[in-house]
Amino acid sequence: MLNNIGLPGLLLILLIVVLPIWLIMRSSKRKANEQARIADALEDIAKSKKNSD
Repeated sequence: MLNNIGLPGLLLILLIVVLPIWLIMRSSKRKANEQARIADALEDIAKSKKNSD
């Protein structure tokens, strides 16, 4: 069965396997960056409130 797959078939299998993994990794990195940005903003707000008191 796999001996007739050829280069286009291998590329298609590679695309099906690698694309979802790449998208998930990219999404998790974006989410982590967003959480870090929110944490930094909350920390800045807490510092400014602490300094104003």
